[in-house]
Amino acid sequence: MCYTLYGRLSEPKALVEAFRKVKRSKGAPGIDGQSVDQFEADLGTDLRQLRGELQEKSYRPLPVKRVEIPKPDGGVRKLGIPAVRDRIVQQMVLDILQPIFASSSKGAQGRMSEVVEFLEVVIHRGYTRVQEKKRKAFKARVKAAARRTFQVNPQKVIADINPLLRGYAHYFRVANCQEELERLTRWIRHRLRAKQMQLWKKPDRLHRQLGKMGYKGSFERVRMQSWRTSSCSLSHMAMPRVWFDDSGLFDMSSVQTGYSVPGV
Repeated sequence: MCYTLYGRLSEPKALVEAFRKVKRSKGAPGIDGQSVDQFEADLGTDLRQLRGELQEKSYRPLPVKRVEIPKPDGGVRKLGIPAVRDRIVQQMVLDILQPIFASSSKGAQGRMSEVVEFLEVVIHRGYTRVQEKKRKAFKARVKAAARRTFQVNPQKVIADINPLLRGYAHYFRVANCQEELERLTRWIRHRLRAKQMQLWKKPDRLHRQLGKMGYKGSFERVRMQSWRTSSCSLSHMAMPRVWFDDSGLFDMSSVQTGYSVPGV
């Protein structure tokens, strides 16, 4: 059976209903600074523009606004706030997908095909995943930014790729991709470690970094240009997870995923 699910995203009634749900949920403005009330002030124009982008398949979500909420026991909780227009699209996706999974949970999906591709995710019975071509395109962009032959420090690379990481994680959080985001986060850290090792050039600079991290004693002299070396224990000791947090790297694995299929 053929499903034209994408076409349902541009239905005027679906847009209006999604906006109403977003309005009831309230929420702060996203990175564009537009509040729900401001969006509603010119609702007809805003929804027509959004509908046109969806019909032409030119819609692209805005970067997610990053905020930090203090925790009662200390530290902060990092949150991402999408723009109002992007929350409307996310709500429409929920409205379309939830009945599919609801029917699946009742055993009514036996008449449906095993796999449906929709909005760059692949829908299976009981779960969704990111399309492989989208994952490959994402990794290609990260590789281009973190290419080890460029003499650019990891902090600059982090600043360049953070919007990409936030956009990917929040756009695909509709899928059941928590493990995938964790794997991608580890892979990104690996690439950044490789870049830093390449910039250090000599093992002595790696050893000095280990000293700054509180490690003492003599250390092995490793090959600084090797991709394999960037995953060794010395590399992880010199650049642990907190090193990336302090450098401002967005942690994609912190994004909650799979929220569109409750009860499945």
